[in-house]
Amino acid sequence: MLKETQRMTGTVKWYDEKKGFGFITLDRDGKDIFLHHTALQPNEDNNITSGDCLTFTIQPQKKGLAAIEVTRLEEVVQSRISKKNKPLQYNQIDSGLNFADLDLDSKILQAVRDSGYEAPTPIQAQAIPIILNGKDMIGCAQTGTGKTAAYALPILQRLVSIKNNNNMKTKRKISVLVVAPTRELAIQIKDSFNIYGKYTGLRNTVVYGG
Repeated sequence: MLKETQRMTGTVKWYDEKKGFGFITLDRDGKDIFLHHTALQPNEDNNITSGDCLTFTIQPQKKGLAAIEVTRLEEVVQSRISKKNKPLQYNQIDSGLNFADLDLDSKILQAVRDSGYEAPTPIQAQAIPIILNGKDMIGCAQTGTGKTAAYALPILQRLVSIKNNNNMKTKRKISVLVVAPTRELAIQIKDSFNIYGKYTGLRNTVVYGG
């Protein structure tokens, strides 16, 4: 059940600029939410296009759910971090950025290379530095753009750093919890952590209901 005050994220399914309305597909469960141009925040323009990532709250209306207080997700992310930790822009990504530039441990980089990847996708290039710096963030990207690696790689890096600093003398305990909406996705996430963390000595497991 969706709460009116809960901040949500989603991707624009379609938007008619002339008519001033369209629909957003919720990241959470794939539901379509009505979007009217009056719901856009004052600093937003009407140049909303399919595929744009937005953050918003939900308001029930007579014909269904509608989005209010709508803002582009990129602006929310940038407002929560300092200029020092500002996410990389797309022109920086196109200029030759690779995973070796993201301060990842050599063991993690080797696993990434084994998987055939050299350059991060936009969501990875923006998310990894933020998470490595211990900042909270919301990320939004289309399917197939590497969202799992965008958080798995920096999580593994932080765990490796803790492991190295403590010389493995700390008592074994749960360090990270990743929550997924479906069994299939939970298994895929576990597999990704296994792939990228195979040289680190870190262990993980997946738990799901019947």
